[in-house]
This record gives sequence, structure tokens and C-alpha cells, in this order.
Amino acid sequence: MIDAIASFLFSAACVLAAAMLTVLALRRAMHRFAGAEVAHTAWLLVPLSLLVLALPQPPADDPARQAFSLIALPAAPGLRAAAAGGSGVPMAPDAAAADPGSRVSSVSLLVPWALGTLALGGWMWRRHRRYLGGLLPRPDGWPWRIGAGGQPGVFGALRPRLVLPLDFKSRFEVDDRRLILAHERVHARRCDPLWNLLAAALLAAQWFNPLAWWAHAVFRRDQEISCDAAVLRRRPRQASRYARLLARDAQSAAGSPVASHWPGRHPAVERVAMLRGHLLGRAVWRLPVLVAVAAGAFGAAHAARPVDAPGGVVEAPAGAPFPMPLRVEAGVPVRP
Repeated sequence: MIDAIASFLFSAACVLAAAMLTVLALRRAMHRFAGAEVAHTAWLLVPLSLLVLALPQPPADDPARQAFSLIALPAAPGLRAAAAGGSGVPMAPDAAAADPGSRVSSVSLLVPWALGTLALGGWMWRRHRRYLGGLLPRPDGWPWRIGAGGQPGVFGALRPRLVLPLDFKSRFEVDDRRLILAHERVHARRCDPLWNLLAAALLAAQWFNPLAWWAHAVFRRDQEISCDAAVLRRRPRQASRYARLLARDAQSAAGSPVASHWPGRHPAVERVAMLRGHLLGRAVWRLPVLVAVAAGAFGAAHAARPVDAPGGVVEAPAGAPFPMPLRVEAGVPVRP
């Protein structure tokens, strides 16, 4: 059981890393040709890439696997070569009962992973609770308020709720307030706090992977840029005002890791640059680009999946301690 969990976590880490690398590599092209909203939608391919774990495993000599050799490791924890003569016959996690060293290795990997996941998850939960503790609800219950100088935002995974600072009317002009409210309505309509919760859970599970931290930051940035695109699609003449508003409010205090803030902790410089460039993209390219990225992400994830040891009869190499054939059952070498 312990070895099976360790093997699954190892395979999931390889699959997620391949999908994240694919989306990160194609992100700029998606922004340019298909628009910010398609680039944001493509991040759904990262959690969906775990579905490849239910597919048949790719062969070890697959060309796609060799292309992702830096990601695809040859064996999961608990799989190791047979010590006899270095024959290279792999052993599967099913052999843990006969190989105590395999179980010790799996436990030594699972314990730090679980402690790190719980620590990061607890830290995120404390930040979220601290953010909720600073809210000041109105008597009628909507919208919620935050102290003067705070940033507008939306929180609530199941029931998105709007948060406005106490100085919202005095700090922003009428047209600016309309743009900000339109931006936050897009967050609420798309249930972005729920997706932020899923992204935070994946980051907590992949805390040891620097690529996951980078992908999480870029995902949150693309989320904000896609909201900008949705707002400006209905208000194309407000692009200049919108850019000035983003530049003015580039600095903000830390908020909840699962809420959506204006402009939150995301670099406003890139958002302003996107306003000048290809924020909306071309409608004719949206579906083809998304399909191509999906195919690439799932192909990379499938190629990066570790391969278990095959069964069958394996001939021992010349000069090996066992000159007779070895039969491999469920990855465990059995001497006749």
C-alpha cells in the first residue's frame, strides 16, 4: 500500500511537470494568436493531465518518451535493479514484502511529502483566515468591506462575494469604479476563487517542485489578464484608462491565496503590456490553438509517465551469476 502511494505520487509529479512545461512554453504564443482567455483556459490541462495515468503505459523506447527524458524518470520509488550481477532486472513495488529496503525507501519519501503538504496547506489556510478576519461586513451583508487602502476583490469558492475598501468611492473616479466592478464581476461569474482553491491544493501537493511554484504564479497572472480581456472586449475605448488604473494600483497588500484581488499580487507591468499588445487575440485561432496545446500537453504528460517493469521471461546476459532464464512476474524476478 505504501509503495503504491509512493509510485502514484511519483508518476503524478512527472505527468504534472510535463503538462506545466508545455503550457508555460506555449503561453506567449497563445496570448498572441488566440488571446488571454484561451491562455487562461489552457491551465485546466494541468490537472486534467492526471487522466493519462489511467491510460496504457507508453513503451520504454517510445520516441516521445526519449524527447522528455529529462522529465520521465525510468522507475518510480520502490523500483530498483536486481543486485545480482547488475543484471538490470527491475523489481516492482509488489515486492515490498520480500524487500524491506523498498518499503523503507517509500516511507522516507512519503513522510517528508506529507509534512510539507500539511505545512504549506496550513500556511495558506492561516493567510485566508487572516484575510477573512479583516473584512467588515455591512448590515445588509453585501458588499463586504475591507479597511481603507485595501484592494477590491472576490472571495468564496462556492458563493463568490465582492469585497470593496472603505475608501472605494473617494479613491476612485466613477469610470474607474465601473471598470473595477466589471473586472470583479468576471471573477465571480467564472468562479475564479474555486479554481484558485484547486490551484492552491495542487501547489501544496507539489510543494517540492520549483516548476509548480512558477506555474502557480503564472496561472494567477493569466487569470487577471484574462479578466482584463473580458472587460475590454465590452469596453474597447476604455483601454487607456484601464492601463492607467492598473499602473496606479500596482502595489497592494498581501491577501488570501485563494481569493481574486484587484490587481492582487500580480505584476501590473505585464498586464499593461498585454493591453497594448494582443490581449484579445483572433477568434479564428482560439479553438485550433487550444486543441493543439491540449494535444501537446497530454502527449507530453503521457510520455513523461514512468514505465513499470514488464512481465515475461528475461534472458540473463552472458557472464551473469544466473545463466538460466529468469521469469518476471509482476516485475519481480523469480529464479526457476
